Amino acid sequence: MPLFLGHFAVGLLTTSTIEKPKTTNRKSLIILFLLANSPDIDIAISWLVSESLYLHHRTFTHSILFAVVMAIVFSNLYRYISSFPKLSYKWCYWAVMSHVLADYLFSPWKVTFLWPISIN
Repeated sequence: MPLFLGHFAVGLLTTSTIEKPKTTNRKSLIILFLLANSPDIDIAISWLVSESLYLHHRTFTHSILFAVVMAIVFSNLYRYISSFPKLSYKWCYWAVMSHVLADYLFSPWKVTFLWPISIN
């Protein structure tokens, strides 16, 4: 699923199904958009490091470990940034994992769920 709006839509559907939001405000939607598209940050990193967009695509950022790290970071940001909303770990985790699962289900390329372990 190559479109960022598609990943946002899948993220919105997934997080709404997993955990009903108490409120759906603009900040939460922006954060959901960022989390749902965060696994594709590896494209920008690959381009900066090697000038090849897809050299490192779908490695660490498309793994369960990445989703766990992002969920820990985003669910605790309210402690350090007073204007940041309090988000649950589960909501953040599934916002990121929705991207990984969508790529797994709707894309012909492999996804490394268990990175750094590569299972072919």
